[in-house]
Amino acid sequence: MSVATNSGFVSDAWLPRRRTLVLVGHLPHAGGTWLSQFADREAVDFGPVCLLRPSEEGTQISVYRAKRGALTLGSYPSIEVALNEIAASVARWMVVARTTATIEIPEGTDDIVVLTAVHQSAVYHAESIVMRCLDVLSSRPAPRPGLSVVVLGATAEEHALVAARISDSIGPPNAALIDVRRSVQRVGPVQHLEGEAAGTVATLARLFKCFDEVESGPLSPPNSASLSKADPMPEPMPEPMPVFFRLYYNEDGAPIHYTMEDLPGTYIDIDAKTYATASLNVRVQDGKLIQLANKIITKKLVPSATGTPCHPDNVAIVVSESQPHQRWKLKTYETD
Repeated sequence: MSVATNSGFVSDAWLPRRRTLVLVGHLPHAGGTWLSQFADREAVDFGPVCLLRPSEEGTQISVYRAKRGALTLGSYPSIEVALNEIAASVARWMVVARTTATIEIPEGTDDIVVLTAVHQSAVYHAESIVMRCLDVLSSRPAPRPGLSVVVLGATAEEHALVAARISDSIGPPNAALIDVRRSVQRVGPVQHLEGEAAGTVATLARLFKCFDEVESGPLSPPNSASLSKADPMPEPMPEPMPVFFRLYYNEDGAPIHYTMEDLPGTYIDIDAKTYATASLNVRVQDGKLIQLANKIITKKLVPSATGTPCHPDNVAIVVSESQPHQRWKLKTYETD
């Protein structure tokens, strides 16, 4: 995995730079701001974070909680140049990966974090991402990266419901391996440094190879004999905002999922408020969204003989079947 190196933000301290793969599911409105605030929260708890978002146009770089005055980001000619400049000021690399049908999990990944919101379509999407990760990891020799789901904007009760839902979906023994935790509850802007690196990172494996190389010494940028200083950026880059919101539906017009992604299937464009509500009590008719007769839908955790095994005194802690436990499951109540 990652190797020990001088992080530069603690005097005379040799610490590993963890490598975290971030898989973004369906986040609440202003998903880019939620991602930024999550990275900042992790930096508060574990030390300065460099968040990398590779794309076909280049790599967006954000650094959180770096020592004041230790680093100035700018526009870099390559990712190699950027990593050389940043490495001494951070304790953790966080890489945002694409949630494609087959998820790339590079060798050297220390942990994988799936970010999700609390509404039903978001949890469904998070379950799908977790299952795809488990498929990839099942063929890997030990030790494997840790896998966790982070619920953003959730109360303690909502977190418990999501944890139970994911555990039921995954089933034993995998459920015991997944840590479902909650992070920031309210979204808001955070101070951080912004920059960008030109060029396309072909694969995440190549990016992680760059991490290996920067730990052992300065990287050589492509087609360049020496490193060039970053060009200063007078203004920080704006946070990325969602471009569109969609509701995908089946042949009966019933919702399949709400998303900010371009997926195969039939959909209609919706506004941010409809996306955030993510109501299942609607139908699509003639290209328009129709609200059905209002029903009160209540989900409640109830003791069960077949549900998820939890600690007898704490329903939020999933335990193995060999330990003392009480099984719980989600039950849905509908009333007019």
